[in-house]
Amino acid sequence: MRSDSAAASTDTSGDAARKDTAAATSSPPPTPTSRDLRRSGRSRRRSSGPLDDQPASHRINGVEYRLGDCCYAEEPGRPDEPYIIGQLEEMRVSRREAASVRLRVFCRTQDVPDAAYEAQGCRDSMFEGDPRQEEARLRELFLSEARESLPAASLRGRCRVDRFPDLAAASAGYRLRPDAFYCVFNYSPETRRLSSTRTEIRVGPSFQAELPDCRDEVPQMHPLADEAGRVWETPRWLPGHLEDEELHMYIRAARSLAAFAGFCDLGSASEGQASAGTDRTAQRALDALHDLDYDVRLALRVLVRNPRLNGAGGGGFDDGDCGAPWSRECVRRFQKGVRQYGKNFCRIRRELLPER
Repeated sequence: MRSDSAAASTDTSGDAARKDTAAATSSPPPTPTSRDLRRSGRSRRRSSGPLDDQPASHRINGVEYRLGDCCYAEEPGRPDEPYIIGQLEEMRVSRREAASVRLRVFCRTQDVPDAAYEAQGCRDSMFEGDPRQEEARLRELFLSEARESLPAASLRGRCRVDRFPDLAAASAGYRLRPDAFYCVFNYSPETRRLSSTRTEIRVGPSFQAELPDCRDEVPQMHPLADEAGRVWETPRWLPGHLEDEELHMYIRAARSLAAFAGFCDLGSASEGQASAGTDRTAQRALDALHDLDYDVRLALRVLVRNPRLNGAGGGGFDDGDCGAPWSRECVRRFQKGVRQYGKNFCRIRRELLPER
């Protein structure tokens, strides 16, 4: 959607620029003296700081732009595409007067999937009674996290984007007029979902838990049972059966057995020690001790036969290859996934590390 005001050309600034150029070239510059040259050399050395200036406002093609303004921008090389609508976050002007801008982009209705668009509420009742109801609906924008860095010459004029907390407020408060839009939701291109722009502190009686009345007498039941007497969990450790010193000696013996087994399987003493030093080894030893009714001698006999078992009685957990050493290639792919997808570990595993 191109703006009528943005369609104005740069005619207003052409004459002024030509007048400034003529005034600058009408008289020859004075010949610098040796003293002036020495001063200019010192000033160049002192000013060797940042190459760019970041003004709060800048005039481009006769239009004054300020940080925070919403404006149109033409994508370079694509003059037939609709203008980009974005919010000015940064302006830079180099020493050669080459200006550039960075915009936070608004997405249009056609950029949002239909499922995400319809999930945020029905828009059929919006702007009822307005003869341009359909056009008003198309003025809805969605603020995204996408940024565009463009030459300042790509800007095509300012526009206005009104923010509303919900669709009802937008229907009541927005008025259709040239170069005016409205925004209610944020859009994430990565998750392809919409989220509300309104933040809310959940304090008050409506956000409090409803507690039942206190009972003085509680019936005696299994420690892991619910109110109906059903036991949903299985205990994997019961304290008090062994002294701390005896338990520590048992864990050391289990780690020694696991280190020897790791050396035989992995072919390296260091890798065997690393495998034995993990929490997984201690957990398996404790599972074996629990399954054998805390009989240390019997548990050690079982560990001697199978130092890397997953519980003597088949209990415990099976972690597959989670404990296998990470190669440099796996670490590199994981770091690449964190840079690309953030903390979306499911996607990192699916896209880059399916074997982990």
